[in-house]
Amino acid sequence: MFKTSLFKINLSFRHQFLIFFVLSSILPLLIFSGIFLHKSTSILLSRNEELLQTGIILWEEVMTDTLDKLELTANHLAFLAYNNQFPQNITQHEADHSAQWPESVRPVRKRLLVIRSDRQGNPLSAAFPAGADATRCAADVRAVLQPLQAGILRGHSQKGLFYIPGCHTQGSLMLMVAVPVYSRQSNTKEPSGSLVLGQNIESLIQNKDMAQLPRDFIYRIVEKSRAHRLETVAATLPGLHSELPPPGSLRRYAASAQVFEETTNLKKYRSRVHSLRDARKNIRGYVIVSLPQYYVDDLAHENTLYVVAFLIIAIMLLTLLGARFNRLFIQPMHMLSAASRQVAGGDLNVRIQLRSDDAEMAQTLSGFNRMLDQLQEKEIIRKTFISTLTHDLRTPLIAQKRVLEFFRAYVKPDLDEQSGKLLEDMHQSNQNLMDMINHLLETFQYESGRINLHPKPTNLRALVDQCFQTLRPMAAGKHIELENQIAENFLVHVDG
Repeated sequence: MFKTSLFKINLSFRHQFLIFFVLSSILPLLIFSGIFLHKSTSILLSRNEELLQTGIILWEEVMTDTLDKLELTANHLAFLAYNNQFPQNITQHEADHSAQWPESVRPVRKRLLVIRSDRQGNPLSAAFPAGADATRCAADVRAVLQPLQAGILRGHSQKGLFYIPGCHTQGSLMLMVAVPVYSRQSNTKEPSGSLVLGQNIESLIQNKDMAQLPRDFIYRIVEKSRAHRLETVAATLPGLHSELPPPGSLRRYAASAQVFEETTNLKKYRSRVHSLRDARKNIRGYVIVSLPQYYVDDLAHENTLYVVAFLIIAIMLLTLLGARFNRLFIQPMHMLSAASRQVAGGDLNVRIQLRSDDAEMAQTLSGFNRMLDQLQEKEIIRKTFISTLTHDLRTPLIAQKRVLEFFRAYVKPDLDEQSGKLLEDMHQSNQNLMDMINHLLETFQYESGRINLHPKPTNLRALVDQCFQTLRPMAAGKHIELENQIAENFLVHVDG
């Protein structure tokens, strides 16, 4: 039994084992599963952040690749100009000689800006994106390239992201390449002018390279409008109108690379912001890369299902293990404890009728049953001995008692006083021996549980006087004087 110091709780061995089994097996399993779910969710969120970072890297690769293609096309057009094959009407040249455009640029040639200028930056021919204000677009391009004109005339190409608000109806950011143009008729090796090739950044959304990116990624280009408000100018998901965070939050998210949650079209997304900087390192807009929240939720739900399935299987295995342990050890120990209590109560007929699969436990139970057999056999021998002993002792004493009673009735009147007293002492001794045998028999019956004691008050001095009457002849023969010093009416409780 188990008892606590604060509360008195009696627990059987089986209940103690059940508590120990839960605390040592199932509870740690539940704690481990909870920690695993928490850690797996954290890992999923971290993985989601890594995927968003990958989306930003892919976006930068698309921009870099687009600039490389623009530079390749610009050099191709500069070669045409070197051979005096660059037409005055570039738009008509596109329609009639589209095969001269590189394959990588053909899908977006209608969105391209093409300007050929002289050494002073005056345009000789130009083609503008659809819907652009030609005059304003040319002026904005010239203003942007004016600081770079000296480097171009020294034979250095210039490329990057530029803020040119007049070349598109929506966005103002353009990927632009400016390369020097040489002339065969010139006697110098200096460039005769420059050629500019540009593409608005929002057109990248419809680029086939963007279409090859994972479909789960959602890209949005956010720029400042002419009213100096942040607006989404392009998105890979048609009809996507995001409730954009405040400009301060966008700057903070971009600076800290923090992932934030937003709701768009009643759907939840996890997003990350990347700043769009022009050639002068000024922030001109943002690219927002988003992943649907269900991507994380589905993986977390899948992990939860796996953990629940693992828990069910583990608990079933632990239950089977506990049942096996219960059959091998707990149940035999429980039956052994119950049988021990019955034996302690005097029942030697009990036996443990259980076959254990464990050899040592089976040997223990068999040894317990053999011990009970031996105890029962010895108890039978003891009972037989006590019964025989009391019978063999009482028979001659009863005969002696009858003879003494005969002498008391017919011989005592003719005896002198001393002989009569001796006859009474013999009779009293006979009676004491009979009482001793009866007490022995009663003690045996009491130990066997077949008799109950009935205590009652008894005068101890009178009881001792009766003993002195039996012992006085032997004491006198050894010159021993017996004296009863017990107070009168001194009562004790003895079996009546």
